[in-house]
Amino acid sequence: MDADREKALLGALVAMGPRNLAAVARSLGMPEETVRYKLRRYYERGLVFYAFPDLSKVGLRPYYAELEFSGRWRPSAGQLLQSMSMYSYISYYTGYLTGSWLTAYFSMPYGAGSHLRRLLDEMADMGIIEGYRLRPASWVSYRGVDPEFFDPEAGEWDVDWTRVRPLEELPDRVDYPEEPPRAEFDYYDLAILAELQQDARRPVAEIAERTGVNEKTLAYHFNRHVVGNGIVRKYVLRWWGGSYAKTNTVTYLEMVVSGIRRRDVDELRRRVEALPFAYSSRLLEDGELVYILQAPMPPNYFNQSMTWMRDRLSELGALDAASFRLLDARESASMTVPLELYNRESESWTVKVDELIEKLRAVRAMVEGTPSASPGSGAAEDKGRGPSVASR
Repeated sequence: MDADREKALLGALVAMGPRNLAAVARSLGMPEETVRYKLRRYYERGLVFYAFPDLSKVGLRPYYAELEFSGRWRPSAGQLLQSMSMYSYISYYTGYLTGSWLTAYFSMPYGAGSHLRRLLDEMADMGIIEGYRLRPASWVSYRGVDPEFFDPEAGEWDVDWTRVRPLEELPDRVDYPEEPPRAEFDYYDLAILAELQQDARRPVAEIAERTGVNEKTLAYHFNRHVVGNGIVRKYVLRWWGGSYAKTNTVTYLEMVVSGIRRRDVDELRRRVEALPFAYSSRLLEDGELVYILQAPMPPNYFNQSMTWMRDRLSELGALDAASFRLLDARESASMTVPLELYNRESESWTVKVDELIEKLRAVRAMVEGTPSASPGSGAAEDKGRGPSVASR
């Protein structure tokens, strides 16, 4: 297949998603099996489809937390956050390459933000973290790979910076209002969403086999709720690194613009989200507006990307308001919607913050060597196994 056909196929997949390969094949006049084969090859080269959900449709609202772990707890911070997922609605975390901070995303039930803040306050009182910043997201957006600057057959970027222009159309976003929107969903919808978050290509028949739920039941919920009600907003083609990821050499950049005016947000997005590697953005609101952009890129494009971003921010007069961080891809993880926190009998989300706090206290007592030990004192923790609340 020549390069133009490859890019046409990639563009069709971006437009139609990974679950309608027959339509993709018809639009390009090629056999469906060829499309399936090429999609498998793309995955091998680091192109992966992500199911972009509208969490408000399942009663959840995203929060962005920056956590400063104490020196004693910092080496095992990622493992601790991973083990908290069964109780805390954490959906993603990543460390920074420098410093003691980690970023964590939480998808909390509407009205439960105060419980999350109480959890973080308790973690601070226990000496696990030294401080935190917590803000709700006003909206979240994801942008897929731009076929113009990516060679899908080679699995490599080929960016001509002279052709990178401000976006004519902003990437789709999901808004999260203060008041909970009307949401119609049940356990089956959540089970489907969790499976699609693991693999957006997964057929309903396979989901049925994995979950033990009748296939016809799942097919109804997939068509009526997951698709019909927009629980999955769209499918985004993401570059996760391919051969770079295998050697831990993907550069993950996060840009933060603080104190931006609401009327300037769209123009900022048109400029900076034209970065070929731009993947996700969000707007946080808690007294001031904070815009965050994340972009994974090959390391050989880092200097060019930083120069390009500096120039775009300078054009907007926003350079002094911007800061940049390098994220640690080796200390990051994503979680699906927490099925274990959904009560099927009451058909509602449950909050287990009190239970989690007690488990954290027990873990701290184990690490410190005594229940009354102050942070930073007591016996050293077992280096072979970091602290975990899940195993207790």
